[in-house]
Amino acid sequence: MGRHTLPLAVMVGALAAVPSQRVGGQVVRPPEAIGWVADFGSLLDRAVDQVEASARSSDAERRVNAMELCEFLGPRRAEPLLAIGMEDEMVAVRFCAIVNTARLDVRSLLPLVRKRAGSESPYEQTSVIFARRLMGDEVDVTPLAAMLACDDPGLRGSAAMLLGMMGDKSAVPMLRDLAKVPLPSTVLPVSGTIVRMQIAEARVRLGDESTYNAIRWGLFSNYDEIRTLSATMIGRLGDQKMQEALFDILQDKSQPVELRMATLDALVRISASRVEVVGEALSLLDVVLESAKSENSMLRALAAQVLGSAEAARMRCASIVVRMDSPPGRYISGLLQKHDGAVMLELLLDDEAETVRIAAAAGILGFSRSEGVLVPQAP
Repeated sequence: MGRHTLPLAVMVGALAAVPSQRVGGQVVRPPEAIGWVADFGSLLDRAVDQVEASARSSDAERRVNAMELCEFLGPRRAEPLLAIGMEDEMVAVRFCAIVNTARLDVRSLLPLVRKRAGSESPYEQTSVIFARRLMGDEVDVTPLAAMLACDDPGLRGSAAMLLGMMGDKSAVPMLRDLAKVPLPSTVLPVSGTIVRMQIAEARVRLGDESTYNAIRWGLFSNYDEIRTLSATMIGRLGDQKMQEALFDILQDKSQPVELRMATLDALVRISASRVEVVGEALSLLDVVLESAKSENSMLRALAAQVLGSAEAARMRCASIVVRMDSPPGRYISGLLQKHDGAVMLELLLDDEAETVRIAAAAGILGFSRSEGVLVPQAP
């Protein structure tokens, strides 16, 4: 693993008194307001540089990662990368590029999106329908219903995800009905469960909370893949009812490392500014720090992503806990003052494996957004 000869000094504690501003309803602070590393602006630039490099990678999976992370770059910075992605030879790269073009509302690329409408790939067709609808085109979304009933579990899941992201609550009855359509008997049970969970997540996003249990039950599956996905979804949706179950898994060292990291990530996401919960979760951060040093690059990559969430939670709570003048408060304050995660995440951005570097960039960009620091846009 590549390392700095002299790691940046980490400054933990009260945030610097630098003025904030409001952009589009969001409170925004300049990089120097972040008391995380000595030069957060430089670290953020390095994370963006990695995304831009991975957008042109010879590895298709890293190009997919880069297209996914364009969401954090802002419209002007992401525009040239998304344009490249829409011309990529791999469907998965084009799919992500088209989806994030719509999410960032990059209207200059709408002609390129329309150009892909005739694609032979049903995956790309779903992304085009989603993007055109979100960007104001009159487009028929009923083909998504047919895709929700197709024999391909991956396509069903993608269509459900996009319907959930559209935010159209009128899609809930369609999702509910099509969730009952059985998959072919040749589809593995794990794949079928994943699709049902994806449809459930889409319905929750559209306001139908009656499907939460389909996601929660996954935490007790016999399949580690399902349990890990359940924890991830619980974190994304902010489902605080599963806090105790998540802690049980996190504290159990016999559980798979990947699952334990996913549960820690979920806990710090759902806990918001509840310092006691965040403090208890961070007391178990060793599972992530140890994975960040693993010889397995996939474990290092997963650790990098989780460290971004953990550091964001720690910074949220640091200014609150200093006012808790009690033994428990002082204990939690001690946990929140530890900066091991920040140092490790910075080192992972220089890892020898690109999969780790792009994951570290994801962690840094996610942290930056949570702290209200936007990526500088091109002039």
